[in-house]
Amino acid sequence: AIMATLFIGYLTLRRVFARGVLFTVGCGLAIFGNLLRALFLSLSAAKHGIESVDEVHDAAGWGILAFTVVGVALAAFIIQRLENKLRVLQEQSADE
Repeated sequence: AIMATLFIGYLTLRRVFARGVLFTVGCGLAIFGNLLRALFLSLSAAKHGIESVDEVHDAAGWGILAFTVVGVALAAFIIQRLENKLRVLQEQSADE
């Protein structure tokens, strides 16, 4: 998630601060997603036995990966729009 977040930030954002915000959001999403995955696997093991974890482990991992990628892409889109609005405001104030 860290490398993907850095890559997406490099491609879509101009300011280092905006890239740092995206990096922080990406790390937060990855940690939160992995906590959800661990909770899901623990509950699955408690309800159906430890053997059931083998059946759902990969699907849970792929699901969290998708969650993180979509979240980072959405965050990059929002930050990029804010960055563009800030640039327009700065250009308008410089013209005055």
